[in-house]
Amino acid sequence: LAEISSADPGFDSVSFLQGARQAYAMIVTAFANGDRDSLRGMVGEEVLANFSAAIAAREAARQTMQTKLTRIRQARISDAALRGKIAEVTVKFVADLISCTRDAQGAVLSGHPSLAQEVSELWSFSRDTANVDPNWTLVATAPA
Repeated sequence: LAEISSADPGFDSVSFLQGARQAYAMIVTAFANGDRDSLRGMVGEEVLANFSAAIAAREAARQTMQTKLTRIRQARISDAALRGKIAEVTVKFVADLISCTRDAQGAVLSGHPSLAQEVSELWSFSRDTANVDPNWTLVATAPA
């Protein structure tokens, strides 16, 4: 984190985590809603390709996904690196999500329509510190 702060004097881990929490909520919602346009502005090419493939599979099967983030229990930086001018920060999220997938008739295929489940994930965000744009991009996700 010290190296990232040296390369980007505007970097502040507290502000970064606030932004990461907001991004988590927006990305989870956009993915569930199949909103590729919103995702495009927040995620890298590889993540977008993976999310788009999952959305396309749902659409082809005439399925819908409903997801509601009820709370983020934890968002903490678990790793950070600076490679040249590219900063990458990994955040461990522990969140409660109400999520279910339904078929074309509305029957629940997976998940639960009202029961929250705890989800633990690692999300890696990246940013070119030489770029004036302060926004970070989600470049990888993994179960925690």
